[in-house]
Amino acid sequence: MSIRLAKRLSGGDPIILDLDTGMQRQYRYIRALWAKKPHDASMRSLSLFDHLCDTAAMAKKLWHFRVSKGNKNYIADACCTDIDGAGRLFVFLAAVHDIGKATPAFQSKTCIPANDLDDMIREQTVNMGMEIKDGDEYPFRCKTPHTLAGERLLRTMGCLYNIASIIGAHHGKPTEDNVVNEQVSYPSNYGTSQHWRNAQAEVLALALELSGFDDLHSVPIPSQPAQVLLTALVIMADWMSSNEKAFPYFEAGCTLSIDEQRRRADLAWEHFSLQAPAPRDDSWIYSDLYMDRFCFDANPMQLKVAESLCAQTVPSLMIIEAPMGQGKT
Repeated sequence: MSIRLAKRLSGGDPIILDLDTGMQRQYRYIRALWAKKPHDASMRSLSLFDHLCDTAAMAKKLWHFRVSKGNKNYIADACCTDIDGAGRLFVFLAAVHDIGKATPAFQSKTCIPANDLDDMIREQTVNMGMEIKDGDEYPFRCKTPHTLAGERLLRTMGCLYNIASIIGAHHGKPTEDNVVNEQVSYPSNYGTSQHWRNAQAEVLALALELSGFDDLHSVPIPSQPAQVLLTALVIMADWMSSNEKAFPYFEAGCTLSIDEQRRRADLAWEHFSLQAPAPRDDSWIYSDLYMDRFCFDANPMQLKVAESLCAQTVPSLMIIEAPMGQGKT
């Protein structure tokens, strides 16, 4: 079985890309691109391929172990699918969320300060045929943040707005239609060669593979309320996979086997120690809420919050105002 993509990107020639399914596929373009660089002078980084696999793995675990049954049912109903289909939609979104990093506008960014790692990554990018200039040679790079680039690329590749908009909002701020449409003015930010289009197509192919969909037409279409919930879940999965302690960076050329990828995800999940969803009943009222749920004794402000919650008789919204460091979060 193979995935065949033939879509137009950035107004260029159609992509004709045949990729064998199965994780043995090389994904050689997006293995050469970076997604995460260190904040020090080390030579460790995280490729776009690895970061997307990490994020998809966290999405799978969040869906199975953390998202409540009520939210699963709500999202499934709002996407006109079943719980399995809704979960796979979440995985698809997590695996495609950083497609906007497969652009020269993003890849031209350097470490602060610039170091040998930048030169090494640039060399392997150019060796794959993806031409890239110095950052100052992209005068409008600031016009194309990777979230916006991701939404625009997905729309161009045939993704419906309902899905692409979630990618545009995965850093917390939805994009406006006019801003997306203005991106046609910055073709160099997206790369105009076939090699850049192949890299972008690889991200989509990886997302389809990891989520188990045959093509974009098979991906469920979320309603607006479902888009809000799915955006929040993608943000959480991305936040988790961006934690360097949970997902350490690699030396150049490091490639994990399938078993090693699963072990990496398992260890990361253990690192976060997330609990299962709390039961939907009143048992918490009669327990030591903070010790039972968070394993610490509450301070006076937190005790007052618990007392106020216990006094509510109808669903309510609580706004907590207190100085920084009091434990509001």
